[in-house]
Amino acid sequence: MRMILEDYKDLKYKEFTMKITSSKYPILGIRIPVLRKLAKKISYEEFIKESNLATYEEVMLLGMLIPKIKDEEKRLQAIKNYIKYIDCWSLCDTFCSNLKFIKKDLDKYYSFIVDYLSKSKTYYIRFGLVMLLKYAKEDRFWDDTLNKLLLITNNDYYVQMAMAWLLSEMAVYNKTKIISYAESINPVVKKMLYQKMKDSYRIETR
Repeated sequence: MRMILEDYKDLKYKEFTMKITSSKYPILGIRIPVLRKLAKKISYEEFIKESNLATYEEVMLLGMLIPKIKDEEKRLQAIKNYIKYIDCWSLCDTFCSNLKFIKKDLDKYYSFIVDYLSKSKTYYIRFGLVMLLKYAKEDRFWDDTLNKLLLITNNDYYVQMAMAWLLSEMAVYNKTKIISYAESINPVVKKMLYQKMKDSYRIETR
């Protein structure tokens, strides 16, 4: 699989990717649209037989293939296994964006997702936070979500930024509630939240 991916590498894009993300996996420099086209041509099953996940792009490509798994139980297990490979924000956020099927049944997947907020590892928590963006306008989940956010003790930048991102999305739908809630959160996250709200064209900050 790596030999095939080598044909698509872009050295300028590699330099760009290395500037904005930090991963233990070697980066070939393949653009995401190219990986998505490749993902349409292969199955999850054939990929895991051929790949040893030796590069950043192989890990990202695997994340694009998981939604193609038809069996729900196998798909959820594949998600759990995949999260173990995530070591940077870009792998995390791109993977989360691939899981579009979750929006079709938010109630079914909420417990699965929110459970990751109780983990200790940075990218387990970030996965939960970024996935909860899909729930941002569904206020029936809010009280439970906001209570669980208060229990997060991991102060890694990528956790705090994801938390601020989630809260800013929720503020689009109820700014008053989120501003009140912000008085009880970590001051660093609060500062990030207010900056995101200020930068958002969807939130009236005056």
